[in-house]
Amino acid sequence: MTRIETVAFTSGRSEVAGTLFHPEDTEHPPVVVMAHGFAARRTWGLPAFAERFADAGIAALAFDYRGFGDSGGGPRRVVSARKQRADYRAALEYVRSRDDVDGDTTALWGMSYSGGHVLALAATEDVETVVATVPFTDGLHVAGHAIQHGGWEYVRGMTAAIANDARQILFRRDPHYVRVVGESDRDDFAVLATPGSLEGYETMIPEAERAEWPNRTAARVLVEIPFNRPVSRAPSVDVPVFVLEATDDQIVPGAAIDRLVDALDDVHRVRLPAGHFESLVGAVSPEVAAKQARFLREHLQ
Repeated sequence: MTRIETVAFTSGRSEVAGTLFHPEDTEHPPVVVMAHGFAARRTWGLPAFAERFADAGIAALAFDYRGFGDSGGGPRRVVSARKQRADYRAALEYVRSRDDVDGDTTALWGMSYSGGHVLALAATEDVETVVATVPFTDGLHVAGHAIQHGGWEYVRGMTAAIANDARQILFRRDPHYVRVVGESDRDDFAVLATPGSLEGYETMIPEAERAEWPNRTAARVLVEIPFNRPVSRAPSVDVPVFVLEATDDQIVPGAAIDRLVDALDDVHRVRLPAGHFESLVGAVSPEVAAKQARFLREHLQ
């Protein structure tokens, strides 16, 4: 049976909350470090994957970014690739400081936006392997895909949100927030508004958390997204990479995955008939977890 431990470590000046999943009857196991995608929390689907990895003899640390979930830091719900990647680095440092796990044999796991983080980090960090689930690979592709579906209404909403948040930054006020996810036919802007995004995103959220989840993030991330291009770092990644592509993905275009796979030197690509969020919590998720556990076991032990 997996032993679950609530832990904390420091990133920047803030305390980061995490959950460490210890495999049973495995001394000094390797570790996979995990964090969620866009504006999400570690309790949303990650525990099932972490427990599957622990069953395979691999410890798993899942954590909340600063400003999200149980972690400290503010302002709250600000998505920043730079800071979130720094949180991953702090998590790696934390597991390397522990005596009960093999912090020198580590992997990075990410999904969607964090799938891009782990690819970028693998170009510079000392890890053995990477698992990227429906990864955000190229902000230009993703932004173009969103505009294609949302049209000029999306562009207008995005422009207004950026301007409002720029004013808040200028006057050192709290961020201007927009919805994380929503329907494309509503008047209020949402970052993720492609068909099925709202329903898919909500399937990740445990029932007990759904009512209190605020569904908002700082609009400044809209400036970051087009310039966030982890695929540009892929040629520098020299460790094996597991890439999960959902063939019915409405957020990450298949062409972006093609470009990533072409740029990587050692890649194991798996395609499954699923939507973006189904890979984590849908009918195919046990199969995804099993394939990833086998991959991690092969490259970490």
